[in-house]
Amino acid sequence: MQDPATLAARQDSDSVSLTGLQAVLNGTLIATQRGEIAVEALRPGDKVVSRDRGLVPLRWRGEVTAETRLSPEDTPILIPRHALGRNLPVRDLYLAPDQRIWLRGTEFRDLFASHEVLVPARALAGWSGITQVTYLPEPSYTVLLFDQPEIIIADGLQIESRRPEHAIASLTCTGRDAMFSLFPDLERLAGRGAPSRRALSESETGTVLSRQKRA
Repeated sequence: MQDPATLAARQDSDSVSLTGLQAVLNGTLIATQRGEIAVEALRPGDKVVSRDRGLVPLRWRGEVTAETRLSPEDTPILIPRHALGRNLPVRDLYLAPDQRIWLRGTEFRDLFASHEVLVPARALAGWSGITQVTYLPEPSYTVLLFDQPEIIIADGLQIESRRPEHAIASLTCTGRDAMFSLFPDLERLAGRGAPSRRALSESETGTVLSRQKRA
């Protein structure tokens, strides 16, 4: 398997949009068999802590670097320390806007018949100090992929890492072509698999947050 490469996302007609990308900002610490390790230092084969399956081998890692100022839709979501509960996360955490976060609560069960859900980070902006940052100079995101959907731990917060085909499907056609050109191993990893939890849309997440505000 080739070493991780860097994908330059430029703001033009041939750019790879970050919309739909599930990724964390470089510097984020991921729970592994060897303790917390910066996401950009992980390599395929490293054993990562999974909520459902204990230790699972990392299948693929890739970096996406924005060379210019990101559009408002692509700038990271900042989840401050303790925003979602004690040590959730344990330190300020920056996620790609569409990175999905694992959450659990009776409010989800009451509305969606599932007490465990996946929520896009952007849907939480404006709640409990969570914001979408306006600018970060040349931020670099890292994408982690496994053989099946996994709930992994990033700075103490549980997030989803998707199967390769789900990550590919989230990109535009132009984006997929660019990804396959830079990461040829990614195409052959695609297969089939179901989401690890019920994934809420932004509007569904908003319904939950509105109910909590009224409570």
